[in-house]
Amino acid sequence: MLARAWMAIAAASLITVALSRASPSNAQASGLGRRTDLAAPQGESSSPCTRESAVMANEVDLDANGFSPSCILVEKGESLLFSNTDDRAHTVTSDPDRPGSATRLESGVIEPEASYPYAFLERGEFGVHCGFHPGDHATVIVE
Repeated sequence: MLARAWMAIAAASLITVALSRASPSNAQASGLGRRTDLAAPQGESSSPCTRESAVMANEVDLDANGFSPSCILVEKGESLLFSNTDDRAHTVTSDPDRPGSATRLESGVIEPEASYPYAFLERGEFGVHCGFHPGDHATVIVE
């Protein structure tokens, strides 16, 4: 019984030490904990993306602030170039909980200074996010 009590105390001590080492500065250095706001994820405005608010673009930057622009309008059949202008890797991944989930978009890893082209062959609204930074979202409206 006494041995179990000592094991519980030792386990609690190890957990306390591990938690004390997980400082916010360590999380930021590793790319974790980037978001400090909870009102709107990075790369996504608090207002919905509509045809009226969408930006006609053929290139989207991926950086520390997310997708730029994050509300994009393209013509059916046009390619959109997703360019990583950050010093960390990103992805462009379909958002299963947002519009366009029927179209599967998966860029794989886009390394810094690399790009990923994608041709939108169907009309509709397509939600995407970065697989490494799930708070980074964009919406592509295809006409």
